[in-house]
Amino acid sequence: MRIDLRARFVLRISIAMLLLSLFWGETVYFLQTRQIRKELMAQGSKTTRDLFADETLRFEKSNRHGFERLIARLDQTPSIFNIVMLDAYNAERESVFRYLNKHEAEAVRRRANLSPDLLFSEKPYDELTEVNNRIYLQTSGTLYSADAPRGFYEAMVQIDPEWARILRRGRRMALLITVGTIATLGLALYPLLATSYRRLQQTGRKLLLSNLYTLLVLGRAIAERDNDTELHNFRVTYYSIRLAEHLKMSPDSIRILMKGSLLHDVGKIGVRDDVLLKPGPLSEVEFAAMQLHVESGVQIIKDIPFLEDSRDVIQFHHEKFDGSGYPSGLKGEQIPKAARIFSVIDVFDALASKRPYKPAFPYEEVIETMKRHATQFDPQVLRGFLEISREIYSEAQSMSAGQVEERLRAKTREYFNIR
Repeated sequence: MRIDLRARFVLRISIAMLLLSLFWGETVYFLQTRQIRKELMAQGSKTTRDLFADETLRFEKSNRHGFERLIARLDQTPSIFNIVMLDAYNAERESVFRYLNKHEAEAVRRRANLSPDLLFSEKPYDELTEVNNRIYLQTSGTLYSADAPRGFYEAMVQIDPEWARILRRGRRMALLITVGTIATLGLALYPLLATSYRRLQQTGRKLLLSNLYTLLVLGRAIAERDNDTELHNFRVTYYSIRLAEHLKMSPDSIRILMKGSLLHDVGKIGVRDDVLLKPGPLSEVEFAAMQLHVESGVQIIKDIPFLEDSRDVIQFHHEKFDGSGYPSGLKGEQIPKAARIFSVIDVFDALASKRPYKPAFPYEEVIETMKRHATQFDPQVLRGFLEISREIYSEAQSMSAGQVEERLRAKTREYFNIR
């Protein structure tokens, strides 16, 4: 089943926009989250350190009342940070005060347990955690007085839930704006991209048609050059396609087979008339000259990119599965699959067609002759051919030249997606 090229283009653009949205959306979300975390940690740490701004505050167990006043004053001051836990230590690293909001016991219990190296380090520790959809900052640091440590602290502060919601909404809004911007840009660019794609598609179609026209012209030139086989190229190409389809070859392989079949004897353009058109058997010297058409054909198509893959048939269609063919004496699967298919059809058409030097053989005689020389064919290909041989033979006897060409054109349109 073919997919409409326009639908495929729209699908690709949509996927590209989706991937861009995911990438940049994720990037913006990550950067926004990191910035929010950075700001929250900076402000939360500052709020905690400001608690101890009064250098007269003594870090002694006997000064518990001073610490409690400090906590009470903080509770009365509007802030987006609420202290839920505070541990204070003197310069000798002895605990002098501990405060715990009993309603936040779970959050405190789930905080990181700081080792002494972290807790009493000169470098502050700040880390955000989330518990039950609430954001908390765990922070610790050293307090100085005249460049000498006067105490240490560890605190846990809760970010005001309303502020946390505002920050989350802002983060989501940044994500939506990014995705929306990319989507809008995609919609704005779509007409331009669609027009460019359509023009490119039309140019590609014209190029393909030009290549196929060249292929058909070369096929006709070969037919005109060799009067005995005027429709041979079209017939063997059409029947090769039929056999390849029966053998369930891929569309790519069938396209290669089509091109190679049409041009299998293109090298005969360079064969002398007295050899090519000789009505009787060829002499040994003449046959050697005729064999050169294989190499001539390869040389003709070698610099044409569109025909490069047709070489599989042009160069190897006279090779035989048992190694008795030419020009290289290849055998078995050394011979490309396309050439193995074509060789069966080529012999069939030669036997089933009327030539100046022979009548068309009846079906039974064609099949008997091919079975008698079965060693020169790929057994699997020959077996597949025999399964549809009677149907192909009936078509060969009943179709006019115009019908053969029209069926070949239909197959060409199908496999090269020409509408």
